[in-house]
Amino acid sequence: MFENLKVILHKIKTEKTAKIAVKGNLDSDNIKSVIIALHGYGQLAEYFIRNFNFLDENNFIVIVPEALNRFYLNGFSGNVGASWMTKLEREDEIENQTTYLNNIVQLYKNENWFGAAQKFVLGFSQGSAAAIRWLINTNFSPNKIILWGGAIPKDADFDKVKALSEKSDINICIGTKDEFISEENVNEIKTLLSERKIKYNLIVYEGEHKIYKNVLEQIL
Repeated sequence: MFENLKVILHKIKTEKTAKIAVKGNLDSDNIKSVIIALHGYGQLAEYFIRNFNFLDENNFIVIVPEALNRFYLNGFSGNVGASWMTKLEREDEIENQTTYLNNIVQLYKNENWFGAAQKFVLGFSQGSAAAIRWLINTNFSPNKIILWGGAIPKDADFDKVKALSEKSDINICIGTKDEFISEENVNEIKTLLSERKIKYNLIVYEGEHKIYKNVLEQIL
């Protein structure tokens, strides 16, 4: 009876409340750097921001937006994580996260500590792809981009990525024991970016798929 029933899918835009973790002394007159850090798959902002606890709160402000899609990490209950996007409705997801991250810049751009400070965007793991997809679709250009345990997504508009690399210093950080990125993957990344004439720095460190204080200090 219902086998030939036509299904029509509609889309609407709707508001959504997001969570942002912030670390640093917002009243300090000595803020030198602002870091917008995008977490990895299955992480939450309030825990990911702990990677930056070693930074002097009078010199650094760290802003960690939480991805808009939450889910249970195991089954139907227990610990919750967040994800930037999936393969489903990709263009909508990219537009949503671009709007979200632009709104965060708008929220803070008139603060005294934001204006004169160096701007960093750090993407960890899945957050690396999210960072690039945002930055090639916005007017905001950080001084330095750090892609940690991730890389520029292959489906990105590489003309826009090239233009971004002319304005921002792109750094790709990969650990020798990263379980998600093999030596073959690293060579593929190097070949792709070379062919596309993308300016970047490759930082290979001794370690796993996580942020290391000593490596991050050198980049900052």
